[in-house]
Amino acid sequence: MEEEWGADANEAVELSLLSTTTGKPIATFHPQFTYGIFGESENIFGYKDPNLQISFAANDMKCCLDISYEDKMEPIGSVQAEDLEATISDFLPEDCEKDLKEFQTKIVNRDDSKWNPPGDKISEYTLKGKTYEIWRSTIDDASCRDVLKNIQILVTFYIEGGTAIDLEDEEWTNKRWEVYFLYEKSPANYTFIGYCTCYRYYLYNPKSPDISRIRISQFLILPPFQHQGHGKNLYSTLITHFLSTPTIQEITVEDPSEAFQNLRDLQDLERLTPAFTNANLTPQSFTNKSFPAEDIRTQAKLPVRQFARACEMFMLRGIEKGDDKSMKVFRLLVKARIYKQNKDVLAQLDRLERIDKLHDTYLHVEDEYKALLIAAGSAPVEEEEGEGDDDEEEVEEMDMGHKRPANGEGEAGRAAKRVRVAE
Repeated sequence: MEEEWGADANEAVELSLLSTTTGKPIATFHPQFTYGIFGESENIFGYKDPNLQISFAANDMKCCLDISYEDKMEPIGSVQAEDLEATISDFLPEDCEKDLKEFQTKIVNRDDSKWNPPGDKISEYTLKGKTYEIWRSTIDDASCRDVLKNIQILVTFYIEGGTAIDLEDEEWTNKRWEVYFLYEKSPANYTFIGYCTCYRYYLYNPKSPDISRIRISQFLILPPFQHQGHGKNLYSTLITHFLSTPTIQEITVEDPSEAFQNLRDLQDLERLTPAFTNANLTPQSFTNKSFPAEDIRTQAKLPVRQFARACEMFMLRGIEKGDDKSMKVFRLLVKARIYKQNKDVLAQLDRLERIDKLHDTYLHVEDEYKALLIAAGSAPVEEEEGEGDDDEEEVEEMDMGHKRPANGEGEAGRAAKRVRVAE
């Protein structure tokens, strides 16, 4: 029965951006996740060929829900088809419309000639002859809340484990939420491309009471506009804005996805390359107390672990093939960072198992860096297989202060037989 009356929710749900000049779709796409609405199976029960069409006006993202299906199962005792409208409406704004043709007519006939994205424009760029603008606002702005409530469902569809922001929170909290909207600007209208939300945490500093740490929370480029450079432009605009804001001391990210972490790594490496080059960063120079690591890090406003990743990728990229000495120093630096942040966990293992676990984790980090550097157009050195298995004693010496290791902070580790080791 489930196979006959079941459907893949990711295929059944269809999203569209509608032109505000013609009412016709600019782009149509599907969710990546629907488990937040339809359960872990991501299955719709009780219908044949269901279609849940959610259409958005391309500028303010006002929406319309249109549900259709080929057939609906008749109730059998207590077993019946789920109420699709009731199930999905909890994730849509209260003013979401239900008549698609009427909705299309309404958005075409309304006067959007003076409509702008919420807040203030802070940047613009051009790609393939088209102009894109980035606007900054805060949730205490009513126009910002209006757009945000229309797109909250996108968090459920595209950010794994993501939760919607409480738009009815206290005013002082809403002022801490910053929203950065990315739009394509044409002579006739605006088209929503993506957005990012950030939250400011105040840091205790008696000399500067306004100092804060900003956390990037949700970052999304709609699927039709991905892999075109928009994520890079939005992220670089955020960083430029944060660096120019004196009250922001550190830039952090909340539980980044793998794709976002890759973007972040490459962009941070690119912007820090001039500073690393000027400071002559190498595995050997990094172990010297005179190397200005903390000065570079604080100017970049990066947390310790993210700065360490940028340093390590830069060093790996600069090691020439055949330079075994530099490669060994690099390997020891990375292992020292991993060892330091996992010392209590690794202490639970016997020596041989600890050596294996540390080396396996290092190899995973090195492979990750190499993949990123290749994607960025760099060709890192290839280390011969089997090297570095006897590094643990030197790593322990580095951790006790004989040499200065690269610092790091925790992140989700890899599963191990007995322990989890953060990388």
